[in-house]
Parts: sequence; C-alpha cells; structure tokens
Amino acid sequence: MLLLLGGGVGYWYVTAGPGATVLVPDVAGQTRDEAATTLGGHDLGLTEESAFSEEVPQGAAITSNPPPETELAKGDDVTVVFSKGPERYEVPELTGKSLDAAEAALAERNLALGGTSEQWHESVAAGEVISTAPEPGTELKRDEQVALVVSKGPEPITVPSVTGRSAAAAAAAIEAAGLAVARADDVYSTSVPEGSVASQSPADGTLTRGDTVTITVSKGPQMVTVPEVKGLSEAQATQKLEAAGFSVKVDKFFGGVLDEVTATRPSGGQSVEKGSTVTILVI
Repeated sequence: MLLLLGGGVGYWYVTAGPGATVLVPDVAGQTRDEAATTLGGHDLGLTEESAFSEEVPQGAAITSNPPPETELAKGDDVTVVFSKGPERYEVPELTGKSLDAAEAALAERNLALGGTSEQWHESVAAGEVISTAPEPGTELKRDEQVALVVSKGPEPITVPSVTGRSAAAAAAAIEAAGLAVARADDVYSTSVPEGSVASQSPADGTLTRGDTVTITVSKGPQMVTVPEVKGLSEAQATQKLEAAGFSVKVDKFFGGVLDEVTATRPSGGQSVEKGSTVTILVI
C-alpha cells in the first residue's frame, strides 16, 4: 500500500507537481500580453527584453530564450525579446554649427559625417553649416552618412571702377555688382565733365554684398563773373581780380605811365572758369 502511494506521489510530482516539465511554446510575432497568456498556459513565466528589428513590427515578439520546444520545469521563466521596430535616428538641425560641433551632434544620434562642400553665404559665418543632406528630421539607419554644406562666409566682390562715367552709368555698374550706391555732395572740377563721377570711395579692393560705394559727381568748372576794373590802377585792378579768384597778367602801353586800366581780356561782366587768367591793359 505504501509502495503504491509513493508511486502515485512520484507520478504526480513529475507530471503535475513541482517536478513536472513543459515544452516552451513558440510566441514569435505575439504581443506582450499574448505571449504572457501563451506562456502562462504552459505554467511558464515571462521576462521581457527588447531589440531593434527591420522585419518584426514594433511590440511583437522576435524570439525567446530558451527557444521553442525546449523542455523546462513548470514555473520557470522564458525571456522573450520584443521588437522596438526598425533602428532609426533623426538627422538633427545643424545650421550654424561648426564642423566639429556638427560631427559631434551626428555621433550623438549614431549617424556619421559624410562629404562636405563649401559655398559663399551672406548670413552664415565662415566655417558654419549652411545645410544638410538629407534634411533635418529625416530618419536614417545607424551609421548612415549625412553630407554638409559649409559656409565660406560672404562672397568678396571686386569694387568696380566708375570714375569718369556718368552718374547713372556708375550707379548701374555698382548695383549690378551687388553693392549699394551713395552719392556725396557734388564738387566743382576742371578735369571731369559735369555729371560724371569725379571720385569714388573705396576706389578699388573688395567688399561684400550690400556694402556701399560712395560716388562724388562733378559739377564741372566753377564759373565766376569777371569784375569790372576799367579806370582802376594796376594795383587796385589786380587786387580786385585776384579776390574774385583770377590770375592776373599785365600788358602795359607806353610803360603804363598813367597807371590806369583801360580794358581787360576777358572783359568785365563775362562768366569764365574760376582760376582763369585775366589780362589787364594799363596805360
């Protein structure tokens, strides 16, 4: 009787009791709740792990450890690895970062620096990132490369030479180069025709887009009226003419004994260039 009882207990122990074993079921593709239910139906517990997968949808079981059909004691745990979906990392916003900072930011996202190229840029400082390819927000696989366009700074523009051109032509040439035009007060000039550029600042070298070139336009020679000096002495006439801005040449008749101006060339009342020579005739 005891023998029979002992045999029955032993049978129960290995079939339904703590010593009983079960085969691990296949839970691949199941959700966490589904896998827990399946394993629970086989008197097994669930331990979770996760991993990226290109094939298995996020949240579904990829594999188990031990694998299906492995014999385990009832109550043992089975480690199930659930999918986190494909491993992807967003391209970060890198505009304005230095090349080193951009490379570090990519490394933090498990992405790699690809090729780099340079462009002139009016607002992004030299050495800083202008753009990325692919653009920020794009999801890439681990270690995929991101190409960068890096600024060379504003493009240098050669200052056009416009001295001697008409004011309109000079302004058009400066603006066509991508520069701005300012006009200083017009000046008198005996060498540059009226309406043409007498000088510019800067006259040469390079600027950047939007910088200003200042032009000074000629008013032509300054004209003044020859004062009337007939009847004055040589000294008086000379003083009056020089005060008006003229040079004076003296022609004397009969040695100029009377010391009286009888005429001028050009004559009084005429408008001539300031600085011209006026000849006085003294008798």
